[in-house]
Amino acid sequence: MGVGQDHAGVRDGVPVTDLELFDVLVVGQGPVGATAACLLADEGLSVLAIDSSLAPYPLPRAARFDGETMRTFQRIGVASEIAAKTYVGGGGQFVSADGVYLGGWQYRPPANGWENSYYFFQPELEEILNRRVTSYSDVQVRRGATLLRYTQSDEFVRVDVRLPDTSVASYCVRYVLGCDGARSAVRSMMGAEIDDVGYEERWVVVDANLLEDAVLPPILTQHCDPDRPTTYVPGRGAHRRWEFMLDEHEDAQAFEAPEVIDQMLSRYIDPSKLEVIRSTLYTFHSLVSRTWRSDRVMLAGDAAHQTPPFLGQGMCGGIRDAQNLAWKLAAVLKGQASDGLLDTYQAEREPHFRGILERAIECGRIVGVFDREEAAARDQDFARRVAAGDVPFSSYQVPSLTGGLLADHPSAPAGSLGRQCRVELADGSTHLLDDVVGGGAVLLVSARAVSGAETDSALLRVAAERSEVAVWTLVTSQAPDRDVTSRDAHTLTTLDPAFSSWIDEYRYVLVRPDRYVQGTADSPITAAELLLAWSRIFNAAGRRVQVTV
Repeated sequence: MGVGQDHAGVRDGVPVTDLELFDVLVVGQGPVGATAACLLADEGLSVLAIDSSLAPYPLPRAARFDGETMRTFQRIGVASEIAAKTYVGGGGQFVSADGVYLGGWQYRPPANGWENSYYFFQPELEEILNRRVTSYSDVQVRRGATLLRYTQSDEFVRVDVRLPDTSVASYCVRYVLGCDGARSAVRSMMGAEIDDVGYEERWVVVDANLLEDAVLPPILTQHCDPDRPTTYVPGRGAHRRWEFMLDEHEDAQAFEAPEVIDQMLSRYIDPSKLEVIRSTLYTFHSLVSRTWRSDRVMLAGDAAHQTPPFLGQGMCGGIRDAQNLAWKLAAVLKGQASDGLLDTYQAEREPHFRGILERAIECGRIVGVFDREEAAARDQDFARRVAAGDVPFSSYQVPSLTGGLLADHPSAPAGSLGRQCRVELADGSTHLLDDVVGGGAVLLVSARAVSGAETDSALLRVAAERSEVAVWTLVTSQAPDRDVTSRDAHTLTTLDPAFSSWIDEYRYVLVRPDRYVQGTADSPITAAELLLAWSRIFNAAGRRVQVTV
């Protein structure tokens, strides 16, 4: 599906004669849009990527992402470059105005090949992502370009785009993906209604560079100070961030003066040790679009949902959207599945996002208390719980997917992010698992599970071929090195005991292209059934496999 093909014809009254044809128009080239463009190009799709700005935004906005996001960056080939520009952080903590520890969270040991938390400087991240976008021959980028309107037909979308020279260009695309942020033009054109979940507070966000060393927390810190609730965010290199909450009665304009910013900062650091690079007023929202898809037009990232930043999951949610949607769009555009597959996008992603949103709001409610009596009661209660070993907010973890292609309440590990570790190949070289098995659906098999009749293994071989799912056998030093599917099956040695325990426990694990677990099986026969159920999602639907052995 080469880039910029001409297409002639008229569909449902929409003229598309002589218009350049692209598989997907991606509106917005921030981190989410740029990642989406890369993922779609990796799937072999042609992409038109536009952004209303002539250049990436030069100041920091998002400040943190997680290991799952880094795994997506691994998929598009930029993880190592991005990792070199990050600070690996720990969990987060709540402290009282007097500095007393009130609770917080620590991350579990990394389970997907990357650390759990990375702090970054967004202009550097965008530079890397945008450079990667432009490296694809099937992606055309138009900066300074604004989507004016779109018109849908049964098979195409005609889009009119204002270019930097004010001329208007028209294109024919098969799908539109709006990654154009909180004030999304695509969402407005869709007429999508917004669900306000109930958190809306004003915060002054101050980004600064350290001019000299200073003693500051190494992890994200929520200062539960009723005089001024404050969030401190560590950063890469010299970059640091403070977020100061405003009371509902305070005048935002009063906080524009540098001396006021210095006064708030002085509670935590000598302002003379800082170079303030940005201070701005944000209203932290909790909003979810009620519609993420209107036929051939879809939303992702802040265009679809917005969360308060307390858990650093805003950008992560948008990257998850892109990862969930890219392979589904590819399957539809390649004729491998009906476009009903795209309905599973919101069905899976919205409950997942809302689970994170609820936890972020809870975090904001904890820190954001101005009433002194209420704050004192909170501090007393949390300190008592810490002393008793019941640490508040210690159980945070990203939820699993439900719905869509998964059951409403799938049994673990279905719906969770599949694990990743370093594996050893037959030649002794080591690599991260995803780099070896590729980006499609894979069946991971514990070598300890290899047993049973040859007829069972034959059934699994046929199911793997019919579903076009690659099968990989994972061996530990104690497990037998035996092939389970065919002479061409791949065998890898795991180098992480935790991963080995995971694959040995679940035996046969079907991992989707977005690296989430679709399901598990405990034998070659049930694994074959799992693969055939997967194949029915695609064009093999309804075909029964008859095997004679």
